[in-house]
Amino acid sequence: MASVEAKNSQLSLSVGLPQTLAYMASDKQTNQPKYGLVTNGTDLQFVKLDTEVGLYALSRAYSLNNPGNDLYEVVSVLRTIS
Repeated sequence: MASVEAKNSQLSLSVGLPQTLAYMASDKQTNQPKYGLVTNGTDLQFVKLDTEVGLYALSRAYSLNNPGNDLYEVVSVLRTIS
C-alpha cells in the first residue's frame, strides 16, 4: 500500500504525518512494511511503517525548490517502490 497525503504548501510536512500513518496502519492486507509519502506540494517525505513492531521511519525531507534538484532522487525512489 502506498499512501500519499497532500496538505497546503504553507504547512509543515508533520501536519499530514498522523493521517498518513493512520491510513497505513489501517491496511490489514499484509504484515509487510508499508511505504507512504507525505507532501505539501513543495516538500516531500517518505514514510515506512512496520506494523508488526509498531515503529515508523522517515526519510529526509526533499524539496522541489532545492537548487540541487531533489526531483530526480524522488522519482528514483518512487520507481523503486512501485
